[in-house]
Amino acid sequence: VNVHGQVTDVMRIGWFAAEKAIPVSLGNTFLEMGVHAACALPEVEWLEYSFQNFDHLVEEPVEIRDGWAYAPERPGHGLVLSETARKDWTRPEILKRDELGAAPANPRLPIF
Repeated sequence: VNVHGQVTDVMRIGWFAAEKAIPVSLGNTFLEMGVHAACALPEVEWLEYSFQNFDHLVEEPVEIRDGWAYAPERPGHGLVLSETARKDWTRPEILKRDELGAAPANPRLPIF
């Protein structure tokens, strides 16, 4: 079963599936927080990965290596928001679309 939604719903459905020995696939999540849910649920077989690059927003992004996702070993979701990103990306006023500039490159994606 593919599970999406809020954390509480994902955990509730994930544990229900585990009780019935039903394999679970977790949908992609912001900052890859689904990695932490996958670590907490026994029947997760697949985890969708977002190709959006939010790594610059956290001090230590989730590591993706050889087809596996490695969750940080800190309490809670394990992600610490980057003070540098907060300073660099905080805007006192809303910018017009043409003033936004380019999004950061995602080093995990191949360049064609």
